[in-house]
Amino acid sequence: MLRIAAAFFAISLLSGCASIDEAFGVPDATEWSYFQASAGAVAVAARDALRQGGLRVERINQTTEGGYVLDVSTQTGSAAFEQIYVQPFAYESFESRAQTFPQGRRLPEDIRVAIASEL
Repeated sequence: MLRIAAAFFAISLLSGCASIDEAFGVPDATEWSYFQASAGAVAVAARDALRQGGLRVERINQTTEGGYVLDVSTQTGSAAFEQIYVQPFAYESFESRAQTFPQGRRLPEDIRVAIASEL
């Protein structure tokens, strides 16, 4: 009976939150890509990595929470996203996390690897 109550509590807690990391304070790799660098360093590395991949960052805006929004455009074709949102996130060795916007999904693997190699 106690397990059922605990499971019900966890489900109700999650239903009121946007993601696992907001509910439990742990990384949710289905929605975010995590980095062992500051949000500012990730934003600069993302700009450089995207440039090498044929995408252009039109501007980087800092948010009031200490995060960054990168407005992305393509030189040819189109990207599957319009922005990348990078925000501070402290958990174990992670210092920041990033996701595509407006989809709210983790970064494509090739972009995540390119950013990590820039760091």
